Amino acid sequence: MTWRRRASKDDRSQKQEPEMPSSALFIPLLSTEKPLYPMDRFRRTIMPRFEPTFSGLLPHAPILIPDVAGRRLADCRETVAACRQFAKRLVASAPQRLFLISPHSPRHRKEFGIWPGPNLTGDLAAFGFAKLQVEVPFDRNAASTLQECFADLGLGLRPIASDRLDHGASVPLWFLAEAGWNGPTTVLSLPESWDVDLEAAGRGLGAAAARLGPVAVVASGDMSHRLAPGAPAGFHPEAQAFDQALETLVIEDQLHRIGDMDPRLRDLAAEDAADSVQMVAAAHEFRCRGREVLSYEHPFGVGYLVAVFWDSKSTGSEVPPAWQQLPAVAREAVHAELQGRRPKSRKEEKGCRDRAAVFVTLRQADGELRGCIGSLAPQQANLWQETRDRALAAAFQDPRFPPVKLSELALLQFEVSVLTAPETVDREELLDPKRYGVVVHGSGGRRGVLLPDLEGVDTVDQQIAIACRKAGLRPGAVEALERFEVIKLSE
Repeated sequence: MTWRRRASKDDRSQKQEPEMPSSALFIPLLSTEKPLYPMDRFRRTIMPRFEPTFSGLLPHAPILIPDVAGRRLADCRETVAACRQFAKRLVASAPQRLFLISPHSPRHRKEFGIWPGPNLTGDLAAFGFAKLQVEVPFDRNAASTLQECFADLGLGLRPIASDRLDHGASVPLWFLAEAGWNGPTTVLSLPESWDVDLEAAGRGLGAAAARLGPVAVVASGDMSHRLAPGAPAGFHPEAQAFDQALETLVIEDQLHRIGDMDPRLRDLAAEDAADSVQMVAAAHEFRCRGREVLSYEHPFGVGYLVAVFWDSKSTGSEVPPAWQQLPAVAREAVHAELQGRRPKSRKEEKGCRDRAAVFVTLRQADGELRGCIGSLAPQQANLWQETRDRALAAAFQDPRFPPVKLSELALLQFEVSVLTAPETVDREELLDPKRYGVVVHGSGGRRGVLLPDLEGVDTVDQQIAIACRKAGLRPGAVEALERFEVIKLSE
């Protein structure tokens, strides 16, 4: 088997509002392209926004099917259980159709491929299990819609000249069929060329899905194939670093950075997950909802990651139960500092891998601001440490206020805002001051930040104007805009 990697993208109101001091760290723009704002500098095809019923990554190793695994099932039992959980959750999200990206489907040089109908049939005959078959109806309506959306972006899409699905499609579909899926299905292949824009293809996929109604999207892919002596692609001591990096991107809500992964690392890992994941995540603009790593194992020298990127059953306000304690963590950090002692530890912090950017806001009993400091990228090892660090900064380092005193601590209210990673937007229509915070960028590296859902900030113009004031910019001098979402936790 020849393993090919895609090129890196590195060559490519009167009330005081919460504020980020100039000393705080910002996440940089992820691209060196010309700014996307104002609109007279750059225009792109306006695509309808897509929110899937469910999306994520499933591995495709035939050995994950219990009948194939046989006695070796014990070595991959956690992955098999996670695949089944993923499939049940996808079916429960009630999609009317399914898109699946398979890295093993036959590839054209520069065009994407689509398996034709009337039915899509696959088996594992190549692995000695011809009786293990899966069959789902071909989605003709989706194919024509996808063709139009790809054409709008200058992307090619042609039928695959084969009559049997590859195992990259058949294995995920086996788990989905076991869970009850038998709806209209579209299976796509990736192009052979490294120069095709997968993010653009993801946008086209999302645009088509947005026109078609409730849709689930699945990336098929296995992680490194070089994790142990005797692995399918041989052993490499650095291969595990790829698996750790991709899993971290999911955990930290950083999937928009997948195109910037080190191409050398991807190549030596002999992986086939990153391209599928990038295209699927781009379909919903790299936004995640209910993201979760269900399992990661690496038996047989191959890494298997099962991950959810989007679950429509997860409400926007739903957070891990332990996160509800973050305001108390912030208060305890300030209290301990005022008393000259170490903050009390919490059992929930042990083993915590959650990392995210955080703002901590302090308010007086009447709601007036008493301090607020945060960052746009995580700086500490986990969310608990991040919260403590920002709480101390908000209480003692906000230049607009004197340091908090012990005598007033009991009267203060602590609020912790956990941020998603900022994403670039190219038009104001994609902003919403109630839902999204905003980052404005101007010349000389000047940046201004405003959190969402602030009292007295009801329009996009108001939001941008305030953020510009923070950055010392005129609204007309904005060169780029970013937005982010917030999970707000209060005492």
